[in-house]
Amino acid sequence: MRIGVVYHHTHKSWNLNIWDDIQTLWVINFLQELYGNVEIIYINREEIHLFKSQDPLVVVMQGWWMHCVDNWPPSDSIIPLFIWFHLSSGMRNFINNNPDQINYFHKYAPIGCRDISTLDFFRKNKVDAYFSWCMSIFQKPSSGILKQSDLTFCVDAEEVVPLIPSSIATDNLVCLSHKIWFPDFLEGLKIAQKLIDIYHSRGKFIITSRLHCALPCISLGLPVIVFLKNRKDPRLELLREYTNNIYFLGYLYPFFSRFSIFMKIFSFLFYKKISWELRPDNNLDKKRNILKDAFKKQLQFLEQLKIF
Repeated sequence: MRIGVVYHHTHKSWNLNIWDDIQTLWVINFLQELYGNVEIIYINREEIHLFKSQDPLVVVMQGWWMHCVDNWPPSDSIIPLFIWFHLSSGMRNFINNNPDQINYFHKYAPIGCRDISTLDFFRKNKVDAYFSWCMSIFQKPSSGILKQSDLTFCVDAEEVVPLIPSSIATDNLVCLSHKIWFPDFLEGLKIAQKLIDIYHSRGKFIITSRLHCALPCISLGLPVIVFLKNRKDPRLELLREYTNNIYFLGYLYPFFSRFSIFMKIFSFLFYKKISWELRPDNNLDKKRNILKDAFKKQLQFLEQLKIF
């Protein structure tokens, strides 16, 4: 069986956000768990209109779409499987300005949307769509990992370190960033796997400002607390499906956090609202089964087209 998997190489440079590679990695793992020996064909999201194949190829269209809107729709060689799919504001404007583009989604519906805003967009345009959640929450922890659980990871959230209680902010507090340079997407996949393995084996607590870190760590069964700045981020609907441990610091917090007097006032007013006693989500297996069912139902339509 051959199936396409999208990787995310921007039109300017390699994406420094390792999250894109974590998504690609976990789609691969998902397909291998579902089908065993599957041949993966890698396709650049931003050049999806250029892909050529003698036989049509089913491509999993997960993640954030897209920078180069003029490169939409995909080539005729691609049969898109829309699941865990997000439309950027640029893509929505492109579709609104080119109403005939919505016909492409009608043809390959239903569309599995990873967030409510994307779902609402399709329903507004009378496209059959459903909420599929995000690929990130599917991945099961690796069984061969030696669990030490001795480190608290603060990921792209160094400004909140003064708020962390001493019982957590010990010598075992490690600050990391998901902005990592890598020379090509295959190297990015290796880095993504190493990063996930480190979180799984060494993590006992995750503090982050990134949805991109929170969801994978929740799927690993780790307790996660999230500090964000933007209350209007449409991805919040997705994050709230898995955790209520979300707090908003505001855009000015990084500036004021430099001043001790502000931190004393802020800590007094804000600290008591934070729940540091976290427990992992015990319903993940149920949600993973829902994801599997959604993926299989999506394939039923493609099987009717005699792709396999």
